[in-house]
Amino acid sequence: MICKHLTAFFFLLGFLQVNGQRIVTFEIQLPDTMYLDAGINLTVSTGNSAVLGSDMVLAGGEMPYSFAWTPGIFLNDSMTENPVCTPLATVIYQLQVTDLHGCIITDSVTVTLDTSGTGISDFAGSSPMPAVLCDIQSRQIQVKCEFTKTMLQMNVSLVDISGRICFSSDFDADERDVSIPFPKTPGIYLLRISGQNYQTAFKLDLP
Repeated sequence: MICKHLTAFFFLLGFLQVNGQRIVTFEIQLPDTMYLDAGINLTVSTGNSAVLGSDMVLAGGEMPYSFAWTPGIFLNDSMTENPVCTPLATVIYQLQVTDLHGCIITDSVTVTLDTSGTGISDFAGSSPMPAVLCDIQSRQIQVKCEFTKTMLQMNVSLVDISGRICFSSDFDADERDVSIPFPKTPGIYLLRISGQNYQTAFKLDLP
């Protein structure tokens, strides 16, 4: 992306006297044209993180620059040059850079969530899908699982957008129902349910 400055800078060089006429001389300078390449598109597996703009190319204009990534979801800081992204979904981020004189330039980067090894969808085939209920009044996540003969034990974990595990518990065939308290901080979380030859996950937006 290229942005051309519309602001010129005038510098008074001096006066000339020609035939009784005063001539004022100026030098006009324009900042260099701004150029921005926000970097290559990224693919991130669930629970992992990547740095946006690590291979950014930014030239021209006049420093200092200010940065704004939108949307700010899954980012640790949307107003920094190189935020850390821990995605729970595929997102197209737009980067806006503004230079000292207000020239704005934009470019975009796509962060694709790789679910091939995480079980975002049920890859067990014949395994039953767990039922998940978010009870706002009791602030509890209710998980109900139906076990098969090959699934004797399972694990339930709740992960925030930074990849931090907020809750994790193992349960067996005698414990078909699991209750998980809502985290104290509202936001988007990933509920993972895994067992032998089975793994699935749910994206939850918790109040």
